[in-house]
Amino acid sequence: MLAEDCIGHNHLWFRRYAIEASLNVADWPEAKRHADALAAFTWPEPLPWADYFTRWGRSVADWHSGERTAAVLGELNRLSEEARSIGL
Repeated sequence: MLAEDCIGHNHLWFRRYAIEASLNVADWPEAKRHADALAAFTWPEPLPWADYFTRWGRSVADWHSGERTAAVLGELNRLSEEARSIGL
C-alpha cells in the first residue's frame, strides 16, 4: 500500500510501528530495514521525529545483534536521554 499514492503520514506511522514490532520479535534485520525505509522517505525533508525513530531502531537492533560497542552504547544513552526530555 505504501508503494501506491498515499498520505505521507502513513509512511511515518507505519515505519515507526514496524520498527517497534520487529524489535519486539527480535527480528533485527527487519527493524533495520524499516528504519532505513523511514530514513529514505524523510531524506528530502528531514524530520526530527523520524530521525529519532530511525536512530532508535538501528541502535537497538545493532546492540541485540551483537554490535556492543561504545559507539552503539553511547547512541542508546543519547536516545534514552532524548526520549526523557521530550516525553517519549
